[in-house]
Amino acid sequence: MNLHHAMETYSFFRRPDWRWERVLVLAGHKPTPRRPGRSDDKYVRDGRNFILKYNAPDQEDHLDELFARNIDMFYAYKIHEKELEESDTAMMIQARILAGQSNDQIHNATGILPNTIEYYEQLFFNVRDRLKYRDYITKNVLIPAMQRNFGLVPSHHDADNPVMPWSKEIIARPFLDASIKMFAYFAGPIVLEFMLQSFQTGKICNSQDEMAKYLDDHWATTLRARSSQAVRTFEINKFNVIELFGIHARLMEIEKSEETLDQKKNQIEQSIGGLMSEIENVYSIGDETNEFLSPKVKVYDKMAAELRDGEVGALAAGLNVKGLDDLESLRLPSPVRALPTDTK
Repeated sequence: MNLHHAMETYSFFRRPDWRWERVLVLAGHKPTPRRPGRSDDKYVRDGRNFILKYNAPDQEDHLDELFARNIDMFYAYKIHEKELEESDTAMMIQARILAGQSNDQIHNATGILPNTIEYYEQLFFNVRDRLKYRDYITKNVLIPAMQRNFGLVPSHHDADNPVMPWSKEIIARPFLDASIKMFAYFAGPIVLEFMLQSFQTGKICNSQDEMAKYLDDHWATTLRARSSQAVRTFEINKFNVIELFGIHARLMEIEKSEETLDQKKNQIEQSIGGLMSEIENVYSIGDETNEFLSPKVKVYDKMAAELRDGEVGALAAGLNVKGLDDLESLRLPSPVRALPTDTK
């Protein structure tokens, strides 16, 4: 029995394209290709049958047949085949898979058939069953992406002590595969959309008056995105480490100043809260009012007319208020009983 499938399924060192590696082993065996084992699933079997005919000397005669027999396998392989010469498509699909998007969600963003995404994931980027294992994703997906895209290749000048030079295109490239994958995996689909498109999806400028603010916000957000990408890529050496220390110290100062502002804000909030409590003890409503009223004010509380705010304050302060003598004799008219209506 072939245990390859079981061994790769639970291996920490499993490559994302482990099924395709199996396909190439089966199809590339000489003098004749090997048959799939009992543990090889449908994706390995379909991949083996596809690549044997695709690489056949009479390839042109089989293309229509391959397309008609399994359109999803055909398109998935085309995406993989073009990855070296045009990597953006594969990068976007892989990033969206890392962000946890479904086949239908990726289809809505790219137009690629959902089943094509399924074949591509299973054969060339099989990580969905490992997304919850952060160390696995970091070691087998993110670190290799950084090594590929950030120019981390051994120097030919010193093979025994290889130097890892940084690529000159790191900051200039609009899409950085490694940073896109990191933001996709750790930040999720919303941040990924901006990193891929450089625009905030769904944020529309609706009028001429909004255009200046829209462009300012876009400028600021784009700078944040680019600096967030660059901060993971630039080299730290003896020439820039002091400046980096200075930036770090400045950030600490800003954080402390923000903490001080928060503390002051809390003190102000506490003071206002205490003031409101005192106000509640003076101004109350309903039956609780009598408990806090000054004796001189209580005299007028049950009368027909209501005191003005200034009069209440003056009486509570012990002052004499003119013009209140007539209030004692003021009476409201008796209520009038409604006459019965004629129902005829």
